Amino acid sequence: MLQIRAHSPYLPRIVDAEMHLSHPAFPHQPSHTSSAAFSLKYVLTPLVPELTYDDLVIVDGLVASVEIARLLFVAQKISTEERDRVRQDLLKYCERDTWAMVKVLERLRELASTPT
Repeated sequence: MLQIRAHSPYLPRIVDAEMHLSHPAFPHQPSHTSSAAFSLKYVLTPLVPELTYDDLVIVDGLVASVEIARLLFVAQKISTEERDRVRQDLLKYCERDTWAMVKVLERLRELASTPT
């Protein structure tokens, strides 16, 4: 990542912004204590254990942010094959993230409708 940062003055700001976003439910808390508790990856495993990111190259949002920044800011320094590979990896990650949100919502609805 240091090598990428050297190529773009914007990348550190993007990564820092992502790292410091706080969850709206806890605006007074620093992001490292509040947002992690609401991360999709933390709730996915207990709610939908059969759905994982283990088979993907990009497995979390921080890596995805760095890779999209590479495509946006230093694409001319990356081979066409590498750009295509990174793009496909990002698409697979985004597809899995979207499907995971769908499955978590389905599971939460199921739990909410179950009589106690």
